[in-house]
Amino acid sequence: MLLLLDVLAVAGAVLSVLTGNNTTSFEVPRDVAFGERSPELAGTRVELSSVVVRVEDPSAYQLLLDLLAHSFGFVLAAIPMIVVARRLIDQATDDHPFTPRMVTGLRRLGRLILGTGALALVVSNVAAVLLVDSAGVPGAGFFFGGNVVTQLWWLPLGLVVLAFAQVLEHGQALRTELDEVV
Repeated sequence: MLLLLDVLAVAGAVLSVLTGNNTTSFEVPRDVAFGERSPELAGTRVELSSVVVRVEDPSAYQLLLDLLAHSFGFVLAAIPMIVVARRLIDQATDDHPFTPRMVTGLRRLGRLILGTGALALVVSNVAAVLLVDSAGVPGAGFFFGGNVVTQLWWLPLGLVVLAFAQVLEHGQALRTELDEVV
């Protein structure tokens, strides 16, 4: 079910772009948009901190960068995580969890979560930089507005899975010791 929802999210994002999402947007700092003479908002206490740049009729390259810059990489990265996790659940259901195969599978899943999460983070940020560059925004640099992606949900998840693999390995050792005693 989770895999189906993830695939539907991928398909929905692609269809959204292909069926008429003809704008791409991102934020840039106020000084990048207006230079040193940023507009003052007379008589108010509102501070203008960033400006949303909209690209009308973006190219296919810009649409792809827009998809990758806005969490699409994380949705794609979740697919192999879900497949491997589902296989581990089936394996645990068919057999008991305190096996070397289960420990190895959990370690593989933990490394997969950490690796694909980090890769998706890098891809998302590089795509955001390339998107801003493709729109010709001078002086935006790398650390611009709200465009740096810092989604780190995958980090604690991967570490917890690796820790759980360690717990299962210890449980497996205890079970082996118990089997030898009995």
